[in-house]
Amino acid sequence: MPKFLAVLVLLGILTVPAAAQKAENYRLRQLSAQGYLTGLSHIVAQADDQARLAILESLAARFPETEIFTQNFELLAEIYAGLAINTDYFLVHYVEQWLLALVQAGLTQTPTDFSQTKAITFKHQSASGLLEIGLETEPHDFDGDGQDEYLLKVSDSDNIQLYLTAQVDPRQPSGYQLKFTPLPFIANNYPNSSSNTGNLKTLDFRDLNADGLPEWQVLHDGYGNWSNDGKRYILAWRQNQLTDLAETLFDYRIDFSDQPPHWTDTEQNGRTQIEMRVVYTDGWGCSWTVIDRLNWTPAAKAERQTEYANTLPCILHQAEPLMQTGDYDAAIPVYEQGLNLPSANPDVKQY
Repeated sequence: MPKFLAVLVLLGILTVPAAAQKAENYRLRQLSAQGYLTGLSHIVAQADDQARLAILESLAARFPETEIFTQNFELLAEIYAGLAINTDYFLVHYVEQWLLALVQAGLTQTPTDFSQTKAITFKHQSASGLLEIGLETEPHDFDGDGQDEYLLKVSDSDNIQLYLTAQVDPRQPSGYQLKFTPLPFIANNYPNSSSNTGNLKTLDFRDLNADGLPEWQVLHDGYGNWSNDGKRYILAWRQNQLTDLAETLFDYRIDFSDQPPHWTDTEQNGRTQIEMRVVYTDGWGCSWTVIDRLNWTPAAKAERQTEYANTLPCILHQAEPLMQTGDYDAAIPVYEQGLNLPSANPDVKQY
């Protein structure tokens, strides 16, 4: 019962009156974020998954992120380690914020010069076991100002991985301004259907659009129901952070009957046109090719083209959605195109 009451108190279901000068003049105690997290650190490792979710929701409802994620490394690490144990869907909406906060707190506690340090590990012995937050650093002058920004590959003891960028900033307690990238965090204890599984592979760092600045190409693959889905990122420095110039252009979803994408990079006037071709097949026997291209004018320009085989199954494939939406005027010429196809059976007469 005491542990249960403690959880209720911390989650705000019960309140505790603070001492007052007069017995009749009770007031409610308003815990700070630090006090609230300190209390949670004593019970979170014993909580079940449902209680952990309630803890996370309570934190988000009570305190802004600026108060939660600016605590010291030991306190944040104790909470993080406790929330992480025995749950496959650990903090699905919060992983990135916690990892960034742990890195920021670790760098504040242990000042680090990334120009001299290629890797560092922050450790905390929690009630749940040893938590390790590892950083691998890589310098790149993304904005062309002559001073390197740093890519940080962050990983924890459960092999959850996240990429951050770090800019030198003396105004920050850690000495760096940390920011997220468009890349997802990877947690391979998630189901394959999650886009937070699979592999992140660096393809290259080079100037694709002749603007004098490097683009970072990354392929994320190996996830989805058949572990064949993927996305190619074209990351460039825009407005003080990495931005995906391809946006959703190079997302692909591959079923067991489809073919993996075929990539072609073509140099044109000092710029690199990137093309992805994916051949899809449906249950009607139609095969079609989707061609996605990224050109530069000089800004990124996305183009999509779809090529269908001139077969009856593909005619039906194109007409069916039009019929379903009631666009009969558009569907009729498509069906007529199918009627004009030569018959595969020479004994069938066409009229």
